[in-house]
Amino acid sequence: MSIPRSWRLPLVFLVTLLAWEGLCADRATASIQDACLQLKNDPALQDQLGVRNVKWIPVGTSDVTYQIGQVLVQVPVPTSHCYILTEARGAASYNPDGSVAAVTGHFPAIEILRVPECYSGSSVLNIFVGGQSDQTGFQLELPGLHPFLGASGIPGLECRAFAFSKNFPTEHSPFCDANPNECPVEFPARHSYSPQDWRLNTLALGRRTREILMIFGGVQTQVGVGLSYGGQGAISLIGEEVDNPFTATGTRAGAGGIWDNSEDDRKKICMDPSPLIPLLGVPVSSVSPDYCLIETMAEDIGVADPEYAQSILDLFQSDPDGAKVLINKYNVSDRPNKVQKDVDQLKAGGNLQVPLIIVQGTADKTYFPHKAILAWRKIMQSTKTPMARLYFLKDLNHILAPRGAAPPVAATAAANNHLQFFKAAVNWAETGNAPGPLTIVRKDGTTFEAKNCTDLGFELQPCKCWDFIVNSTDPALRCVAPDGVDKY
Repeated sequence: MSIPRSWRLPLVFLVTLLAWEGLCADRATASIQDACLQLKNDPALQDQLGVRNVKWIPVGTSDVTYQIGQVLVQVPVPTSHCYILTEARGAASYNPDGSVAAVTGHFPAIEILRVPECYSGSSVLNIFVGGQSDQTGFQLELPGLHPFLGASGIPGLECRAFAFSKNFPTEHSPFCDANPNECPVEFPARHSYSPQDWRLNTLALGRRTREILMIFGGVQTQVGVGLSYGGQGAISLIGEEVDNPFTATGTRAGAGGIWDNSEDDRKKICMDPSPLIPLLGVPVSSVSPDYCLIETMAEDIGVADPEYAQSILDLFQSDPDGAKVLINKYNVSDRPNKVQKDVDQLKAGGNLQVPLIIVQGTADKTYFPHKAILAWRKIMQSTKTPMARLYFLKDLNHILAPRGAAPPVAATAAANNHLQFFKAAVNWAETGNAPGPLTIVRKDGTTFEAKNCTDLGFELQPCKCWDFIVNSTDPALRCVAPDGVDKY
């Protein structure tokens, strides 16, 4: 039968549409385990999605990809799920536990995604891990979630998928640390990444997560949260992206971008004869001996300006005072256009395109709390504070553990406090409702309701918000100076 030419394009479209609807129907009726096995048995699809390992892990089994603790121990898996190890923008080989074994060329952005048996296409919580962690999350992130995980996943976040993502080069591997003779990998330094890699890798992992979840029925919302360096070097850098793959975002101790450590802010701290952590009054050297070293400051500048950093290091051996002068006079606006553009790639922007939660412990001696205030100022300048919420969590440290708590209490409290943060971000993404108070665990195990600065009436007054929450009687530790001027 001859088909008229005018009918051919509509018929092709109709056939394509019916085929797609049939495929979606098959996926909708298939179980998560079936979809997992489909991906496992399709090498071409794995290559397309950068999948390097995929398998179904039944509840109650022990698996090398599920370990927790400083001394790693396999524990029974609490949730039947599909385990997926994927990479983007580079290539590596992997150990059986999912850690990196060797790098072939450019160090990739890496993610481990876990899709629970009851996943129904709702949401995925994508956790960008801190600087000391890798995509396995074995030593910090997974132990924090494990006590809460049950047959349906995370309480309050039941049946959502979750992922651990690493968008910058990992500096070590749990497997390689324990088996140095079996894994002679040399991990590249962070400065081997270009300034663009941090942002592009974050976006690539967010998009990759969406693509993979299409196999499991799709995903309605994706929440990206960055912990420490995962906030500085990932989530905080993509706030202004128009085509943002995340529905909502959050940072814990990392709201200011990578360049927040460089140039003016660090110089103001380190050029003081007795450097103190702003708003805390603690000597910098007592918690971070390397923070104000010439070599450290040069390395930070070198992330975007390696030529200038090398000039500092070359001079340092023969003339340390001269090297310090070079640091003190460093000004990005005097550097070549390429350096200025690279620096822009490493700064957190304030023109938010999706909601952002900033969580900052007031006793954090690792990521100095005043940096959260400086990040909030950028959001204020872009008049985007209605899309953000700032929480100063009193007496919590860098990992949201109560100051001075004994290790077992600290770990339990920190895990609970992180879960509050995660649930608030997911709820904002799913409902569109901005978060209210977070229920925070104290040192003694009791809880308190921590309100954000907006709900406290300080949306445009972050320094007053800090002073209200911390309530220090020492003028040197207050954010608003005695003359009424904000210090930050």
